[in-house]
This record gives sequence, C-alpha cells and structure tokens, in this order.
Amino acid sequence: MAIGEVLRVQADDPVAVVDFPHFCAEQGHKFVTHETTDDGFDLYIIEKR
Repeated sequence: MAIGEVLRVQADDPVAVVDFPHFCAEQGHKFVTHETTDDGFDLYIIEKR
C-alpha cells in the first residue's frame, strides 16, 4: 500500500473494534472508523508508514 491509502479489513470478531485502534497506534497508522455489517465489521485504516 502507498502512504495515505485506505485499507478496509473485514472481521467477524467483535474484539477487533478494540484491537485494531490499538494496533494502528502502535504501528504508526491511523484508524479511521468501523462499520457494522451483516457478517461482522468493516474496519478502515490509513497507511501512514
């Protein structure tokens, strides 16, 4: 991914909405938001490295 691109991650683990913001903070990325879907969650991350 290029810096500034947005990555959408699909997850079905409810803890992902807590884990992903922490992961992004530790790795230097920006966690944008999450959306609830019929299958779980879509999480949006901006590549900053």
